[in-house]
Amino acid sequence: MEKKMTKRQMFEMIKGVNADNAEIVAFCDKELALLDKKNVSRGETATQKENAVLSNEILDILSDLDKAKTVTELINETEIGKLTFGKDQKTMTNQKLSRLINDLAKDNKVVRVETKGVAYFKIA
Repeated sequence: MEKKMTKRQMFEMIKGVNADNAEIVAFCDKELALLDKKNVSRGETATQKENAVLSNEILDILSDLDKAKTVTELINETEIGKLTFGKDQKTMTNQKLSRLINDLAKDNKVVRVETKGVAYFKIA
C-alpha cells in the first residue's frame, strides 16, 4: 500500500519543482509557515489541567494505602470517591478514575497488577 503524501510534503515538492517561479515559491513558503503555526502547541486545555490536578491528588491518596485496590474499591473505600471534577463538580466515577489511573500506570507512577482478569492499582 502506497503512503499518501502529507500537505507539507506536497508543498515542498511543488516548491522544488517550481524553484524558478518566485510566485509559486512564495505561495508554498506561506502555506508551509501556516502549517508550522498550526502545529505549534496551543497549551493544555482546561480539562487536561484539571486531570493533572486530579492525578496528583490520586497519587497522594494512593501513597497512604498499604495494598493494591481495584478502581471500584478505590472509589468506595478511599477519599478518591469524594474527589470532584468538571464544571458541575461531579463526584469521581469509575470511568474517570479508570482513565486517570491507567494514564498514571503508563507513566510508571502507579503499578497495575492483574489477577484473574481484575486490575489492581498501587503506588509505584
